[in-house]
Amino acid sequence: MYPPEFKNTILDRANIIDVIGQSIALKRTGANYQCLCPFHEDKNPSMYIWENSQRYKCFSCGAGGDVITFMIEYFHLSFMDALKELATRLSIQLPVGRNENKKYEKSHKEDIFKINATALNYYKSCFDKGNNPAVSYMSKRNFSEKILNEFSIGFSDRKSSALFDKLKENEYPEDLIIKSGVFKLNEDKEVYPAFYSRVLFPIEDERGRVLGFGGRTLVQNTKSAKYVNTSETEVFHKRKLLFGLKQSLESIKQKKIVIIAEGYTDVMMMHQYGYHNTVAVLGTALTVDHIRLISRYSKEAVLLLDGDAAGRNAMMRSMETFLSEDFKVSIALLPEGKDPCEMLQDSNTFDFQHCLDNRISVIDFLLDELKSKYDLETVEGKTSASNEIITLFSVIKNVVKLSTLITQFSEKLAIDELSLRSNFSQLQEKNRRFSNARSVNMVSIPPEVSVFKIENYGKAVERLLLSMALKNEDVMNDILALSSEDIFIDKHLSKIFNLLIKLEKHEDLNKHIHDECSENEIHLVDQLLYTKIDLSTVDLVKELDRLQQLKKMEYKKLLQTKIKRAEDQNDDDALNQLLVEIASLK
Repeated sequence: MYPPEFKNTILDRANIIDVIGQSIALKRTGANYQCLCPFHEDKNPSMYIWENSQRYKCFSCGAGGDVITFMIEYFHLSFMDALKELATRLSIQLPVGRNENKKYEKSHKEDIFKINATALNYYKSCFDKGNNPAVSYMSKRNFSEKILNEFSIGFSDRKSSALFDKLKENEYPEDLIIKSGVFKLNEDKEVYPAFYSRVLFPIEDERGRVLGFGGRTLVQNTKSAKYVNTSETEVFHKRKLLFGLKQSLESIKQKKIVIIAEGYTDVMMMHQYGYHNTVAVLGTALTVDHIRLISRYSKEAVLLLDGDAAGRNAMMRSMETFLSEDFKVSIALLPEGKDPCEMLQDSNTFDFQHCLDNRISVIDFLLDELKSKYDLETVEGKTSASNEIITLFSVIKNVVKLSTLITQFSEKLAIDELSLRSNFSQLQEKNRRFSNARSVNMVSIPPEVSVFKIENYGKAVERLLLSMALKNEDVMNDILALSSEDIFIDKHLSKIFNLLIKLEKHEDLNKHIHDECSENEIHLVDQLLYTKIDLSTVDLVKELDRLQQLKKMEYKKLLQTKIKRAEDQNDDDALNQLLVEIASLK
């Protein structure tokens, strides 16, 4: 763990324009910069980068933050790894660790990468020796030696003591070897290999670092799982990873299309037949993390889908994921019961290519499924289809996309568009009420007021004032001079304003916001900081006075309620005190 001041050093030295500009083409717009957002499918530049505040914000998908946030989100790094990567780029020496026997403190992640690399070398050497069941298995499936080497296929035998001894020789502690997932502990606390009698497929990231392994059993009639993966570790999260990404990356970048298969051997066979832009998920459905990863390199993902009922049902379970992301996903339907390995080797390359060429959009797939699932000639069928549509569409953030799809589905399914829009609006309102009910406790309440409320206009004025204060130190000083009390009712706005007051200069906000504020508050700062306001059109004194009057009105309503309660209870002392208090508000 690096000391807090190290993060501040990074923020002081790093220029967000330079860092983002190394990965994305930037266009200067006045004093700031603009680019296509890398976190969603962006056709018109919607991400802005401000050099003065050293922050970025996408006004389409909402992504935003500082240079560290960008490194974490864009390169899928941990906070610590983002700091280290920036330090390397800026030639900043890493803080010295406390271990006197080392010049620096190794991160667990780095050591796990090295343990995995050592394990890969061991497994591959076992495979390359030949005369083992892994070689026989892959040979029967007609994989070329070139492909086997390209994907570094390995073999784990029942005796892995040599690997464990090798890792110990390299001075890796036993607990870290266990954390890597290469070895495990049984109930008796004895070490045993995570993989044995399996052909192994290394899972690597874009940089070629070994994150973990997938293993296919070579033992027939076994009770163990046919396929197993490395257990979840600090570097291995199977819902975020893709097999074959390293081998496919250049082809994906060139073609701007990624093909997603179901299994390891499908990927390898497709590479063998020239489909070098193919990857596979690790036994999971396609997730948002997968889509965000591949959207950095491609404009479209093509899913290979077995046309049977199980395949179609699995696709429907992932439908919300596809709809929620502004990324093009298509589906290539394979003949029922056929996989790419079989089709390509059965001299059906033409048929396989035909499936790819005739891929359909996720939307068309959904339309077909709804048509086959419901009897759209009946009221009940149309009602059920409508309910499913509005539930699925509730995850769509892009307003234009949402409106277009509602029109498209109403036409294709012969459902009244106005009714569909009305039902959707009702669902949105229901979700909004639920969301508001959950966030009631986020509103700041003065200690002596248990039911204080502020009108929406008051909230808007508070946000306007803080937005102005964030943009201009003179405005902040004017607010302080014009108001003798904390003007902000909302505790989050008040907290941010008080942080501004404590800082010597506004530029320091970026260094302290992560320590002082929650993620929601940081997001709020981003929203307020980049809201366009013409300061010359705002009468600061008038806005402050309006807010104070509104607060008095609401407080007066509360006191009147208390006065009535005191009268009902014949509490003269409380009544007199409340009457004095309400008189002071006039």
